[in-house]
Amino acid sequence: MTGNMQNGPTPQGSVPGSASNMPSPQSQFQRVVQSQPMPNPAAQGGPATGRPQQQIPQQQVPQQQVPQPQPQRNPQMGSIPPTQQPAPQGAGGGRPPQHRPSGNTPGGNNRKRNLGILIGAIVIVIIVVVCAFFFAGGANSGFYDPAAKEGQASYKTLEEIEAERNRQMQEGMLNISIASQIEFENGTAPGTAFIENVPSNKYVLKVTITTDSNGEVVYQSGGIKPDSTIETITLSQPLAAGVYPATATFSAYDPDTLQEVGQAAAKVTLVVKN
Repeated sequence: MTGNMQNGPTPQGSVPGSASNMPSPQSQFQRVVQSQPMPNPAAQGGPATGRPQQQIPQQQVPQQQVPQPQPQRNPQMGSIPPTQQPAPQGAGGGRPPQHRPSGNTPGGNNRKRNLGILIGAIVIVIIVVVCAFFFAGGANSGFYDPAAKEGQASYKTLEEIEAERNRQMQEGMLNISIASQIEFENGTAPGTAFIENVPSNKYVLKVTITTDSNGEVVYQSGGIKPDSTIETITLSQPLAAGVYPATATFSAYDPDTLQEVGQAAAKVTLVVKN
């Protein structure tokens, strides 16, 4: 081989075959140990050797079916489910006391509330009806005469009563009936007057009796409904014994509004015996 060769120190590692560049076996083992650390036996769970652990396949152990305990039958309680514990029996044996649900359940509260509302509504209706009755009666209680009795005068025959019932009174007409002569045993004793509001009348009547001599009111009735009669009267002003010409004035009132709609009059004679 020809060529210029430069003499000088050869750089380390430039000649791969030289003995000076070959590492010793000891230094090569140390480098291997440092670059590839061995696994920790304690961490792997195997023996403290450099051998790799062999995976031992686990044997499949068939699971044994454990029979569930059969529920015991109590001759008094019957069969008990496995998840239910029997309640303790009373001191005297037999069935344990059964606890009934209290009345404070939602359904019970609703029923009580509905019952209370119903009772309250009934009470309110009763109060309203009673108040209406008393107010209506109170407004008219002083208008009608308590001495007026339903029915026609007792002296009439059945034919006269039936004829009076069948008679039709024209609108605006008024039929009045009173005894022409009223006798009293004394000035304070009752006398028979037969003041009658016949069934054919359409109005409520009031009767006022005044003496013709001085116009003094000696009697005044309350309201008399149709088909009603006041048989006996008592003078509001006692009279001495004697005969007194008088006038009986019949005032007619609308039965719905109780407003006066007209008057009619009849001449009567008052006789005071003693």
